[in-house]
Amino acid sequence: MEDLRKLGLQKMIIKWEKNCCDDYSFEYTVNNNGELDRLFWADEISKKNYLAFGDIISFDATFNSNKYMMVFVQFTATDNHCQNVTVGVGLLSSESIESYSWLLKVFLDFFDIAPKVVVTDQDPAMKQAISSVFPNSRHRLCMWHIMKKLADKVGVALCNNEDSKRKIRDIVWTDAIY
Repeated sequence: MEDLRKLGLQKMIIKWEKNCCDDYSFEYTVNNNGELDRLFWADEISKKNYLAFGDIISFDATFNSNKYMMVFVQFTATDNHCQNVTVGVGLLSSESIESYSWLLKVFLDFFDIAPKVVVTDQDPAMKQAISSVFPNSRHRLCMWHIMKKLADKVGVALCNNEDSKRKIRDIVWTDAIY
């Protein structure tokens, strides 16, 4: 099998695209060694999902690198049944501002409109890329990540106290924080 990061990827994708999907789009870059550096793709269903449910998206790169040392990045929205739907997918060789900016620019090229809200973890590179590429979108941090790190930040005793836990949840889960 060809190495995913080699330029032969384009031939594999085009062949798959012609055989499987009517409205499949992708964009990629390669580095100086001819290896895949960045890739974004969206199929017909992803595009329809974004048009219908793309006001708020999650931009998640918390998956571990694969054997090709690329980070899997998923763009997810929530449908009318509170189910996650994929609106785009990417692979990046680095989690840099430049890579995230490229990914978001391609996302914007594919969909023509930025989401109203983008939810991420606390990655500073993502924050800068979002404010640069989607200047009119609101950037919010993922509440799951905040709550997961809460015990480390405020201490286990305070986190296990029911009254404190309720007060913290009321603060973290409020819509009034801007």
